[in-house]
Amino acid sequence: MISHARLSLALKKINLIAFCALALLLTGCASTAPNYQATNDNTRTLQLVSGGNVGVGNFTAASDDLNHLTIRAERFSSPYNDSFAEYLKQALRSELEASGKLNANSATTITGILLKNELNTPFDIGTAHISARIVVTRNSTSLFDKVISGDSQWESSFIGAIAIPASRQHYADAIKKLLRNLFADPDFRKAAFGQQTGQSVYIQNDDAGTATSASPSQSNAIAPSANALNQIPINSGAIKYGQSSVTVEKLAKVSGCQILSGAELIATNGPTIEDYRVSCADGRQLFAFCEYRQCSLKSSEVGSAAVASSSPAQTSTGHQMVSASTPPSVGNATQGSNAQAVIEARPYGYQYRGTPVNSVKAVVAVGVASGGEALATVTYTDNSTTNTKAGSGAQLSAGVEYRFDEHFSVQSTLGYQQETTNATNGNVRFSRFPFELLGYYNLNDSWRVGGGLRVDLNPKLTSAGAASQIGSVDFNNATGGVLELEYLIGRNYGFKLRGIQESFTQSGYSTKFSGNQIALFFNVYY
Repeated sequence: MISHARLSLALKKINLIAFCALALLLTGCASTAPNYQATNDNTRTLQLVSGGNVGVGNFTAASDDLNHLTIRAERFSSPYNDSFAEYLKQALRSELEASGKLNANSATTITGILLKNELNTPFDIGTAHISARIVVTRNSTSLFDKVISGDSQWESSFIGAIAIPASRQHYADAIKKLLRNLFADPDFRKAAFGQQTGQSVYIQNDDAGTATSASPSQSNAIAPSANALNQIPINSGAIKYGQSSVTVEKLAKVSGCQILSGAELIATNGPTIEDYRVSCADGRQLFAFCEYRQCSLKSSEVGSAAVASSSPAQTSTGHQMVSASTPPSVGNATQGSNAQAVIEARPYGYQYRGTPVNSVKAVVAVGVASGGEALATVTYTDNSTTNTKAGSGAQLSAGVEYRFDEHFSVQSTLGYQQETTNATNGNVRFSRFPFELLGYYNLNDSWRVGGGLRVDLNPKLTSAGAASQIGSVDFNNATGGVLELEYLIGRNYGFKLRGIQESFTQSGYSTKFSGNQIALFFNVYY
């Protein structure tokens, strides 16, 4: 058996380089918000509003801290005088100017105070929240004074080069939504433009793609009539988002939906089950069911039978049902799927319940482990020593995961693990190919426990240079066990803390070397 080898001492910079590379991967350089561009939706909304024009006055921040944001610990600044209050002002000016509603000499002026300015970019779901107190005055008389908010939510990324540009864009999107909510407020339209409170603004998508306002008889209706299904009222309320809103919006876009106001969270059942509703510009309402962030989309076409009446039917539970009709997709919900959808009477209409379709995901894992007995001892020229251990080293693995239902899943991976002692004139390396078959139980949508079988294939100790007297030592394949706890970040990432119990026996010998180890892993699922 080997005992020790004498190697020249080397200054190892690889760990520092790896740390710096990881820091650059997660973060980035200081960035600036994009210059605001007027949007077609907001411009069309303002063009449909009758009345006069307005001017824009001063916008300030409730505190100076609101003008300072960060993305992944790096500074995020406004392109307008380094002030996000000024950013909101310029955005408002852009929308008013594009719609022909801006008049610097108008007696009616809009001013504002930035109250909240939040931008969060974790590894899973990014969020932006902005609120401001908007005031409309005419000849020094206050006509409108409300707090208006805008929110945006999106799928973030572990990689800073992806997450940071997305955060910049979605910050501007939150500003756009704040202005959309402002322009949809009937009190604001009356104060700023003199529009009567009995009027409503509709967007009509005709063959030419133009926008027109609804007639007074349509404006006073409780809901769009069956012969005017392509007229959709602008949503004047704040949308409540959930953890899977971004996923549902992507599914809706794939189905051809031009989303009016985002994926609205309409019901939850514990921390893992959510129901969403998406309103489309063509009159459809899409409903989605999400369980453990696995979402399926159901379409409910808006028709004469699906329009709410002024006296909704009462269900046996006392809830008011939006419609007594069945969406076309429900009748054949089980076709092509092993999940059976069930409709429940709820105040918001339809709710879908069912077991998600069994799914397969690819998985890539990288981690580092520490532990085990020494297989070789290396002595450097300065008489310091280090050990090459049977339970230590970096590991890279890849495989697949199959989910049976909302609680149970199984994962199979094959990887490569090595522990290397380097110096300028030689090295000692212990390598093996771990095969793992693990089962998991999901505690909730963020935590799960797992465990199972691990087989180390072709374990081998090799040496080179000044340590070549050690030679090459083969070990028998080793079988052990794994127990781990995983924290899931969204649907695509996870951190694992795991314990591994195993031992190695050199070929031709009976002595066992413990390979017991504690490891920290980062997993990517796709």
